Amino acid sequence: MQTADVIVIGGGIWGLSTAYHLARRNAGRVVVLERNQQLAAETTPQSAGQIGQLRGDPVLARAVGYTLDTVSQFAAQTGHDAAFVRSGSIHVALCDERALQFEQLERVAQEIGYPVSRIEPTDITQFAPTVNVDSVRAALHVPNDGYVDAGACALAYGAAARDQGANCLTSCQVTQVCRIGSAWQITTSQGAWQAEHLIITGGAWTQSLTRQIGFTAPMYPIRLQQARTL
Repeated sequence: MQTADVIVIGGGIWGLSTAYHLARRNAGRVVVLERNQQLAAETTPQSAGQIGQLRGDPVLARAVGYTLDTVSQFAAQTGHDAAFVRSGSIHVALCDERALQFEQLERVAQEIGYPVSRIEPTDITQFAPTVNVDSVRAALHVPNDGYVDAGACALAYGAAARDQGANCLTSCQVTQVCRIGSAWQITTSQGAWQAEHLIITGGAWTQSLTRQIGFTAPMYPIRLQQARTL
């Protein structure tokens, strides 16, 4: 049986980012277990990769701000390109209720200290010429927002995690997870592992593992969003 201090199940962008941050903080031996032949091969590369800081919750706004700072400086700090583009974003309200919600978003932005500005609906076409602004009641411009190529960003996290000493195993299907004493035992297609800490970042497949340890994650994966380039 092989051992690690932390095992991360799932080699998508969440798992690889987790491994990178743990390894950077000297969390001991960090191992990522990924069932596919390649890292970031499931839902990660299908993500639109949008990173927007305009949030009604200050905690979420700060978290997204950290992400923006991290990916924008990633190449300089690690030597690996996170494929980030600082495009800015436009948020539009098509009804009075949503326009009122913009006031809370602006308050949070002011509290956190990131730039957000009101713009006239007619100004939207300066940023997105194809948008029909006839029904727009209010609009906000967030210049520091952007997006990543999620697949490339995940692989950059993985490469940086390896540089910091983490190990990423592919073609390693996890079949069983259980708690034995003070350690986690993980059975895989490549043999058994034991670790003091276990992190499951399996996305839509997380439930199949958490049920084995008596935990039901409060999530139900559905197809909800679609991004289009105009």
